[in-house]
Order: sequence, then structure tokens, then C-alpha cells
Amino acid sequence: MSKPRIKYSQEFQDKCFNYLRHFMDIRLLMTAIEHGRDSIVRYYLENALDDPELYVDHMVDNGDRVVANAKIHAHAQRQELYTEYMELLTKTLDKQNVRSKLLR
Repeated sequence: MSKPRIKYSQEFQDKCFNYLRHFMDIRLLMTAIEHGRDSIVRYYLENALDDPELYVDHMVDNGDRVVANAKIHAHAQRQELYTEYMELLTKTLDKQNVRSKLLR
């Protein structure tokens, strides 16, 4: 039995484009989504979460606070994308397991 492909909604694709276009070459992620390369999509989403640029070492003035808040917001967006990806993966795998159990 072949590995199930995740069906990405247009909303998920739009979120990926909007949230990650400044972080990476978004064409790579969008191509992976379009061609069903789920492991590559997961790799890029995990790298987006582990971005060392999101962490703040020090805050001196109010400008640093604004930057820190923007980084917190970016991390929350990336966490949301990763959570949605994992939900899609779980649903896809559940459908496959249910079908394989019915065939037995």
C-alpha cells in the first residue's frame, strides 16, 4: 500500500506563504506542498520553529521591545502552522489505518 498524501487546503497554503515568505525561499515550500512531498514540508516547518533569529538575548530600549514582540508573534504563527500540519498528518494517517483495518 502506498504512503498516503496529505491534502493541503488553500487556507493552509496561504498561511504558509504569508507567514514564511520572509524566512525562507517560499517557492521551495510551495513546490513541496504542490507535489505531495510531506516530509519536506515537515522539515521546513520544523526549521522555521527552530530559527535562532526568533530568540531575544537582551532588551535595552523600547525599540528592542517592539522587535521582541514581533519575534514572539512570528513564533506563534509558525507554531500554528506546525500544529495544523500535524493535525492534517494525523487525519490522513487515521484514514489510512481505518481503511487497512476494514480490508482485513
